[in-house]
Amino acid sequence: MVLLYPAFILSERANEMYKNVEDIPDTSFFLWMDVGRAYFEPLIGYDIYEEISAYEDDVLLIHGDADNIVPLSYSERALEVYKSAELKVISGGGHGFYGEDAQKTIDYMLEYLDKKVVNTDEKASRVRE
Repeated sequence: MVLLYPAFILSERANEMYKNVEDIPDTSFFLWMDVGRAYFEPLIGYDIYEEISAYEDDVLLIHGDADNIVPLSYSERALEVYKSAELKVISGGGHGFYGEDAQKTIDYMLEYLDKKVVNTDEKASRVRE
C-alpha cells in the first residue's frame, strides 16, 4: 500500500471537536469544506492507529515536512505502528505534491513497487523449485 500525506489527523480532530455523536451539528465547515454530520459520526471514539496496527502488509508513506494540514508527525507515528512500513519525506513538501515534488513522489512509488514486484517474483521462483 502507498499512502500520500495520509489524513491520520481526522479522527483526532473530530474527537477534539465533539465529545459524543449528539454534539455533532448537521453541517460543519471543516478543512475548507462543508461536511455533513455523517462525516464525523464514525470518527467519534475511533482510534486510527489502533486500526492500522492490524494491517499486516507493507506500507510506503510519503509525506511533506511542510504539510500544514496533516503534520509529518502523524506519518512518523504511523511508521511506528505499522508492522512493515517505510517513510519517504519530501523536503519542503506540503499537502499535495507539485512539480519536482510530484516527480520525486512518483519515483519513490515506482522504486517501491518495483522492489515489491521483484521480491514477489523471487518468492514465486523459489516456490516452483
